[in-house]
Amino acid sequence: MKMLLLFLISGALFVIAEPRSYMVRSAGEICDKATIISTYTECKSAIETLGPKLSNNPWTGNYREVPYGCSFRENGGNVDLHFNTNTNNKGRHDLRPVCIDAKEEKIEGEVRGAGGVCEKATIISTYAQCKSAIKTLGYKLTNYQWTGNYGEIPYGCSFREMGGKVDLHFNTNTNNKGRGDLRPVCKAKKDSAITAYVDEGVGSQNSALPGLNVEILFYLTFGFAAFGVGYYISRKS
Repeated sequence: MKMLLLFLISGALFVIAEPRSYMVRSAGEICDKATIISTYTECKSAIETLGPKLSNNPWTGNYREVPYGCSFRENGGNVDLHFNTNTNNKGRHDLRPVCIDAKEEKIEGEVRGAGGVCEKATIISTYAQCKSAIKTLGYKLTNYQWTGNYGEIPYGCSFREMGGKVDLHFNTNTNNKGRGDLRPVCKAKKDSAITAYVDEGVGSQNSALPGLNVEILFYLTFGFAAFGVGYYISRKS
């Protein structure tokens, strides 16, 4: 969360945002939607802040085969700035995306069989989480990750096994179709059986005591307790 500094000068309120920090991803990767730099001016400033020296060959345009937003290509000690307004957001092997730095929530993932897909509620929705989940599961990534929008492969996170390593795939197309060479990586589903058991209460269809409810159990318990006390007193007298 960005901090704001508030100043009241001559009756006017001025708001000054804390400066953003930035990060450079590896060639072929992309920025997640929430971390995309949306203006050319900020792109140029971010690259200069990070230290690379800009060449005199910047590129700006609308092209679906390169990362959305800010990226650069290394060129003999300098970098060629690229600023792209096309939202397709596809990585390219020679371009390193520049993103707004944001802490990514780590998630627990699970791998499905080749040809499968993740259910909607378990789809991993960001590239950063996809990469983190695959690495956390113990797989070693190749340098040939794929990102894009394609209707014939799983939506979200998946990988292709390749000689002891895996090629990461991150797809923003929601068609969610399995493919025989791709194993989807999903958010791990937590066992909710106990929660459902408690939430639905005694007497529900999921109850171990069908036909009873909490009120009846209370009166039965109270009755047995009263009977026990009465029996104890009668034995003493």
